[in-house]
Amino acid sequence: MDCAGTFPMRDSTFRARRLFAVGAACAALLAASACRRAGPSDPWAEADLAEIWRLGSRAVGLMDREEFGEAGNTWEQVIDLAPPWLTARINLGIALLNRKDRDPEAVAAFERVLDEDPGNAWAHYCLGILTARAGDPVSAEGHFLAVIEVDPEEALTHFRLGKARMQAGSDPAECLDALDAAIALDPVLASTWYAKSQALAKLGRPDEGAEALARFKEIRESGTGLEVTNAYGSMGFYATAIGPNLWSIPRPAGPPVEAYAVHLVDG
Repeated sequence: MDCAGTFPMRDSTFRARRLFAVGAACAALLAASACRRAGPSDPWAEADLAEIWRLGSRAVGLMDREEFGEAGNTWEQVIDLAPPWLTARINLGIALLNRKDRDPEAVAAFERVLDEDPGNAWAHYCLGILTARAGDPVSAEGHFLAVIEVDPEEALTHFRLGKARMQAGSDPAECLDALDAAIALDPVLASTWYAKSQALAKLGRPDEGAEALARFKEIRESGTGLEVTNAYGSMGFYATAIGPNLWSIPRPAGPPVEAYAVHLVDG
């Protein structure tokens, strides 16, 4: 089951393993968040669900094609139709995050999500990326710790926590703890081994650092692992659009949901 649209993760083995592990848990998180915000009446009773699903599915497809400007415009249309729907605001923020030149707007989008859902893992994860990118690794560390509190099984969050601590000049032992947690969850997350070699060098353990670097090279050459980059699809589960299989809004009457397939970005 593809729980985040077409989830264009650069490493298909990682993608399948990760999506199978987190899909049900994340669906529960989104449903719980929706329940916390629900009022006494049905917020979708007057909504044009067919149009919301059509536009939202198109926007996810556009993001898979890395057309983030048009995707962002489409998510804004969805928000106009469905103001209470936090998933649309999260996906708008992710589209802005990938624009690179729209970071302040992305921060504002995710902070608005946290105003309504303070523990939202997607918003915290993306704000961690954004604050680290802006040179504020201390804030980034706080955001990644908030994600871990909600979902301790996401290896990339532990990796990013370790990197934020390194960027902040924290105790190398604390950096190493986060990186080892990432490796325990995903032993072929190549970028973690490279970061671990750096942390070990700072701890004065060059032999172990050389072993970690050799493991990084081995994984990289085998093509079986994931290297974390700033490219969409390799930044992590929580920095990838939330696709239809995780949407908590009602499905429209009429054609089955497959009619809104995310790859049909032009229709």
